[in-house]
Order: sequence, then C-alpha cells, then structure tokens
Amino acid sequence: AVVSTQSTGETMKNTVEEFKDSHREEKTGRTLATKELNETRLMLENEIKTRSHIGTRITNLERENQDLANELHNEQKKVKKSQQARKISEASVEALQQNLTDLHK
Repeated sequence: AVVSTQSTGETMKNTVEEFKDSHREEKTGRTLATKELNETRLMLENEIKTRSHIGTRITNLERENQDLANELHNEQKKVKKSQQARKISEASVEALQQNLTDLHK
C-alpha cells in the first residue's frame, strides 16, 4: 500500500508540475500575443496618422495647384489684351505714318 501511495503522490506531483509548465507556456504565449497586438495597433495608428497627413498635404497641393492655374489663366488674359492693344497701336502708328507720307507728297 505504501508503494501505491508514493506513486500516486509522484503522479500528482508530476501532474501539478505539468500543469504549472503548461500554465507558464500559456502565459508566455499570451504575453507574446499581447505584445504583438500592441505593436500592430501602434503600427496601424501610425499608418492612419501618416495617411491623414498625406491626405491633408494632397488637399493643400491641389488647392495650390488650382490657385496657380487660375493665376496662369488671368496672366494669359492680360497677355492677350496686351497683344491686342499692341496691334491697335501698331495699326494707329502705321495709319499716322501713311497720313504723313500722303501729306508730304
């Protein structure tokens, strides 16, 4: 009867040790999983911040691009008006020169 008590005690001791080992492994696994989860969460938060920053930058650049396009359009209008005024001035000068030439004849 003593032998079976010892083997039962050893069996229980072994079972307890196996349970402790299993519990440690599980706890270590959960710790690693929690660490990976936190790292992933931080990476995602950084990704969201970066995308938000990029989105804001794109919006600002598009607005600036539109402003520059409008300014270019306005400058092109000024050039056309200036060219028209120059043509009119040249035509007036030419007409005056023709009148002077006619008067000298």
